[in-house]
Amino acid sequence: MENVLASRVRDLRKSKGFSQEELAEKSGLNLRTVQRIEKGENEPRGDSLVRLAQALQISSEELFNFSKTEDRSALMGLNLSGLAFLLFPILGIIIPLILWYSRREKVTDAYMVGAKVLNFQLTCMLIYSIAYVGSILWLAKDIASPEVMPSLMASLKFALAFSFTIKVFNAAFILINSRKIQKEKPIRYFPAIRFIKEKNI
Repeated sequence: MENVLASRVRDLRKSKGFSQEELAEKSGLNLRTVQRIEKGENEPRGDSLVRLAQALQISSEELFNFSKTEDRSALMGLNLSGLAFLLFPILGIIIPLILWYSRREKVTDAYMVGAKVLNFQLTCMLIYSIAYVGSILWLAKDIASPEVMPSLMASLKFALAFSFTIKVFNAAFILINSRKIQKEKPIRYFPAIRFIKEKNI
């Protein structure tokens, strides 16, 4: 499949009547860089993207949006990656983070979906950690008591019940939102502290 940004830059350059040399001069990029961008061998980021947009007399957002592809399956995969917490809690953060980082600038809506998934997973991890530490402290206060076994069992039952509840709640939200992505509806996670700003870029 042809690189969308490459064809967009080439078409805009031709519509403006610029040669590759003129575009390189106007953008401040070297000719080889412009040629590689138009061949899809190099994707501009940051300052290079802004310079190209200015030279082509369009906004960088307009040029950037054309560099993204619509890919519902990539968004589904990003959302479902949160289920990795079922294998080990921290994987529910690490795997979505890796996918989000690799897709956020390439797939439309990937930044927003990834930010929502990560904020939800981080919030669940925080709640789980607070409950876990709380159950340990609850057990520690009775550790010297001769009746430590009932406290230990109560603490263990609470931890297991809470862990199961969090997992079911977490998985349910992920599956519901995956269905929403499939139907092209906006997703929502609750509770979710905004550790990462949720925005459309």
